[in-house]
Amino acid sequence: MLLLACQAGSITMSRMPRVTTYLRVGYGAACLLLMFAMTPHVSAATLMISGQAEPAELIITELQTHGGSAAQEFIELYNASDAAIDLGDVDGKGMQAWKLHFYSSTTVAKLEMAWTVPASTVVLNGLIEPGEYFVIATKGYKPGDSEPDQMISDRMANSGGAIQLAQLNKGAYVVNDRIIWQSTGNESKEIYQTPKPGQSLQRQTTSDEEYYDEQGEITGYIHRAQLSPGSVLAYEVVEPMPVELDDPDSEIIDPQPPLQEEVIVSNNGLAPVVVTELLPNPGSPASDDQDEFIELYNPNDTPFRLDDYVLEVGSTTLHDFVFDDHTTIPARTYLPVFSADSRLSLVNGSGQARLLDPLGATLSETGQYTAAKDNMAWAADPIGWGWTATPTPGASNTITAVPVPVKTSSAETRKTTPKVTGTTSTRTKVKPVSTKAVKAAKAKKAAKAKTTKQKKPKTNVAAVATMTKPEPPKPMVHTSILVAVAGLAVLYGAYEYRHDIADRFRKPRRHRAVRG
Repeated sequence: MLLLACQAGSITMSRMPRVTTYLRVGYGAACLLLMFAMTPHVSAATLMISGQAEPAELIITELQTHGGSAAQEFIELYNASDAAIDLGDVDGKGMQAWKLHFYSSTTVAKLEMAWTVPASTVVLNGLIEPGEYFVIATKGYKPGDSEPDQMISDRMANSGGAIQLAQLNKGAYVVNDRIIWQSTGNESKEIYQTPKPGQSLQRQTTSDEEYYDEQGEITGYIHRAQLSPGSVLAYEVVEPMPVELDDPDSEIIDPQPPLQEEVIVSNNGLAPVVVTELLPNPGSPASDDQDEFIELYNPNDTPFRLDDYVLEVGSTTLHDFVFDDHTTIPARTYLPVFSADSRLSLVNGSGQARLLDPLGATLSETGQYTAAKDNMAWAADPIGWGWTATPTPGASNTITAVPVPVKTSSAETRKTTPKVTGTTSTRTKVKPVSTKAVKAAKAKKAAKAKTTKQKKPKTNVAAVATMTKPEPPKPMVHTSILVAVAGLAVLYGAYEYRHDIADRFRKPRRHRAVRG
C-alpha cells in the first residue's frame, strides 16, 4: 500500500508542469527511505561461526582443569604468526576482539557439539608478540609460580568440557582452535581424557619445537605431569660425553641419543595409544595368571612405538610392566597384553589400569571398576566404561548386556514349596467345584460380553479443525500504520502542490468569463 501511495504521488507530480525536478527526486528519496526503514532486516548480533582458519594465528597449547583444587585452572595460548596479536584492540586500531567460548560437560556428553551456542564467553585482553605465550588463569592462581597475563573465574570441570578460540571477523567468528576433554576420553572422536589434578594437557611439538609438522598440520595433545605455562615443554636431552681418541685427525662420532628421546620424537604428532578393555576375572577353564588381559588401541594411521612405555595397574598398591625395545602397535590395531606375558594381576574386587609414557606422564586411564564377575570384561564405549558379557581381546569392543538373575519373592516361594515339618507334609485343601456351576459361570460371562459393546469415541471435527488450522502469518507492520503513512504521503503531496491544483479549477472559470 505504501508503494502504491508513493507511485500515486509520483504520477501527480509528473502531470504538474510547474513541479521542479529536485522536488520529484526528494519526494522519491523520502518514499524509498521510509520503505527501507519499515523493511525487516537481520540483526547484527546474529552471527554464524565459520570454519577453522588454516593455518591458525593463535592456538591453544596447554590446559589444566584441576591444579590441586577445582578453582585452580589455566589455559595457555601461543602466537604462531609473524606479527603481534592485539587480543582486545588495546591500541584502538579497530581490530575485533578475541574470545574464548566455554562449553559444559553436558554438551560434550551428547557427542554433538553445538559450537554456535557456548555456555559462557570470556573476552581476551592483551598483546602477544610473535612466538610468545599468553597465560589465562583463575583468580589468585599462579600456575608453575608464573604470573598469568589475564585472570578469569573458574569455568572448566573435570567431568568434561570444551574450549573454542575465535575472533569476530566480517560478521562471523573465525575459529582458530578447539579442544574437548572428558573424564573417560574418546580419542577416536578427538575427545581427550581429563588430565589428573596437578597435571595438564600439552600440545606436542616436533623435533624443532614447532607446533606444525612438515605438512602444515597442527600437532595433538599429550598428558604431562610437568607444567610449562608460558613456555614449550622441552624434553631433557643428555649431553654426550667427550670422547678422547689417540688419533687427533679422526672424526668424533656422537653417541646415539637416549632411547626415550628417540621414541618420543618418533611419536610426535601422533594421538596417544588408549586403554580400551580389561578382563580382571577370566571364567573357568581360563586362569588369572595366564588369561587376564589389558587391551590397547592405536588410533593413528601409522605405527606407534611403545619402547619404555609402562602399563600400570591397581588403585592403592601399584604394579607395572615396561614394554621391550622396538615394541610397536600397527596402525588402527588393538593389542591385548595378557598376564602370561606381563605378569600383571588385575584385582577382582576393585582396580583400574593406565598407560604411561617413558617420562611417567599418563596417556590413558580406565574408569575404576568394582566386583569383577567371571568372564566379564570392563570395556570402554562412546558413553563411558562399563561391564560387558563379551570379551573381545584384539578386536573392537562388543557391549553385551550383563545377564540379571531372576529373583523369586518369598510369597511365591511359600505358594510353590510345601511346608515340611519332620516327616509330615501339610497340603492346602481345595474345595471341589461342580460341573454345573462351571457351565453357569461360562454362560453368564458370554451373555455379559454380548450386551457390552465398545463404543467408538466420537471425533470432534470442529475441535480437530481448530487444532490443525494454521494461524495466519502476522504482518511485519500493522495495516493501520501503512494506511496512515500512505494518507500522510498523499496529503503532503496535495499540500505542496495546492496552488497548481487550484489553478486547474480556476482556468475553466476564466475561459467561461472571457467567452461571455
